[in-house]
Amino acid sequence: MSSGVNYRQGRPVDPLRRAVAATTVTGRDTCIVGTHGKPFNSPESMRVRFRKWCDKAGLVGRSSHGVRKALAELLSESGMSSRQIMSVLSHTKAATSEIYTEKAERRLMAEQR
Repeated sequence: MSSGVNYRQGRPVDPLRRAVAATTVTGRDTCIVGTHGKPFNSPESMRVRFRKWCDKAGLVGRSSHGVRKALAELLSESGMSSRQIMSVLSHTKAATSEIYTEKAERRLMAEQR
């Protein structure tokens, strides 16, 4: 049975990682670029572009923070540790990732009652 996750070199390649890879320019410090292949001029311009990408993908009214938060919750619910989530989302403090793992643990305990 297929899990819906593709594997490359023994590591999972999910749709989010494919999307990031599609916008990555090799040899630069910038991972996500704008429509003309250039880095964003400011965090605000990145936020606006991300909102447009969300709208185009049918995620109307979503923000980059909301999508990151949803990803953290999905990763936690799939069994990833707070340290793993910290690595994926580049959190600098474990406490940030632990917010999501604690939520998932509470939800799991409530379902088991």
